[in-house]
Amino acid sequence: MRIARKPVVMLFTLIFVTLFGLGAGACGSISPPESCSNTGFDEAAFSEYFTEMYLINTATGEPGERDPEQGDRYATDDQIAVRIESLGEVEVRFCIEQRKGGGQIVYDQLHNIAQGESTVALTTFDSDPYVIRVIVNEALVRNLTFFTE
Repeated sequence: MRIARKPVVMLFTLIFVTLFGLGAGACGSISPPESCSNTGFDEAAFSEYFTEMYLINTATGEPGERDPEQGDRYATDDQIAVRIESLGEVEVRFCIEQRKGGGQIVYDQLHNIAQGESTVALTTFDSDPYVIRVIVNEALVRNLTFFTE
């Protein structure tokens, strides 16, 4: 009894494509979610609105311990805030996403920043690496990276 090759090849192709598609979908998106990403980091726009911006632990007022690859380190029970020195009033969008597992957005809010020094309290975060995308007038002006453990 002879088995026709074409149906067998088509069956294996269908199985491979189905399994590969399911595996790729389970891994999530490799690029940042569209709702949080913008066209590029704009240093000139940052300089137009701000002189300084960095992360702090709200309890201590100090930045986390710096890791050159992961960003600032915080404990999972630390409340994190963004310290800002603004040149004028500006509306800022803080979009925070995980840097692994498909980039799930965990925080996405607008804040009105006054001229001078401001602190925007965020929240605590589960143990993971994150990026805060700072957006002004649809321009990505800063990426602040940190991780919690």
